[in-house]
Amino acid sequence: MPSAPSNGLKAASTFEYKTWDTYVTEAQVEPYPLKVSADETLVIECPTGADIKSYALAQRTGNEDLAMVSLFGEHAERVEQLSAGAPHGALRHLVEDVARHFKIVGEAGEPGESSASSTA
Repeated sequence: MPSAPSNGLKAASTFEYKTWDTYVTEAQVEPYPLKVSADETLVIECPTGADIKSYALAQRTGNEDLAMVSLFGEHAERVEQLSAGAPHGALRHLVEDVARHFKIVGEAGEPGESSASSTA
């Protein structure tokens, strides 16, 4: 492990610095499987750091297309097709569930490990 920063301060003797690979490993989240029909399941992968930045920007600016791509990745167009003919609450609930699954927001909708919001 790397030594403490050389800023004149002493690091706590029990603190161990993590490697980047450790942070990446700890952040791994299983994909979100969205079963559409007996023959179709969309496997939504965990958004990357860049996706989360885009999602937060989309939330601040009201850019729904960017929010869909940021959250659903390659499946954004299919989710858009599914939601077009469904009651508006279906997409809202899906976005909330996916955001909670990936820890973008907490259980009650409050910001989780990301500063992005879940309102869509």
